[in-house]
Amino acid sequence: MPTVANAIVAIHLLLVGAVSFDAPSLGSDARDDYVAISASTADRSGNALGGGGSSDHAALTDYRRLPTGVCFPTAETEALGDDCSGALALDAPALECADDETPLDPLYTRTRATADDPWTAWELANPGSCLAPADLAPAVQRAFQRLPIAPPDLAVEPPNGWTLVNFETITYADTAETTDQDFDIALLGVAVEVRAHATDYSFDFGDGSAPVSSEDPGAPWPDQTISHEYTDTGTRTIALTTTWTGQFRIAGTAPWTDVTGTAATTTTSPAIDVLEAHSRLVDSTLD
Repeated sequence: MPTVANAIVAIHLLLVGAVSFDAPSLGSDARDDYVAISASTADRSGNALGGGGSSDHAALTDYRRLPTGVCFPTAETEALGDDCSGALALDAPALECADDETPLDPLYTRTRATADDPWTAWELANPGSCLAPADLAPAVQRAFQRLPIAPPDLAVEPPNGWTLVNFETITYADTAETTDQDFDIALLGVAVEVRAHATDYSFDFGDGSAPVSSEDPGAPWPDQTISHEYTDTGTRTIALTTTWTGQFRIAGTAPWTDVTGTAATTTTSPAIDVLEAHSRLVDSTLD
């Protein structure tokens, strides 16, 4: 059956060197979720470490997640090599995963009693597992809040930095390039595609009136749908808060899954002078 192993081989979470913590969980409680690491070392929070770690905190347990059938060096060697001669080959059973699941590589471990002792031989700690979208959902929810979603531009008419009391001031979100945004991220060592979609636009006109919220981003004159009339003079700033919903899928799979919760972006206009117009009688033409 088809797998997406090729799509994710470059971003497997490869735990190399001195990394000391309990064997990582692959369920929804995993905390090292928002990482994009290739052949590097990671601590429990997903932060990259230097090769081998600090000598003051030498690890007594080492984990590596590697493809099935990879050749390990002997226990006395610290680096992986391409040549399998004299190395230890560890095999794990191949996984059969559903079409919407991703196979995670087997997890191997070795230990030592003290920092001065040699490492034991590598042992299979986990034969790998099939990762379903539901397993990623909590991590995606956290990551969605941190995505660099580009906010739409906020347009104001009249466009020259001033407007009039009791005059229609038009606003709209320029969504030509920002309505839908796609992101490629790595979660739990798996390539994930995330899509953000703008669903609500809230305009705060900065004069104490209630914000105007709509699923419609608005439009310029003469097709405007969102406007406001100021009742007092002064300097005002308009703020646009855009609410985004999301969907995600494991790279290489077809179904999209809704992200729990929403994200928000804010766009602020330059200061706008609200002026009052006065009528005057003149004794000449306006030519």
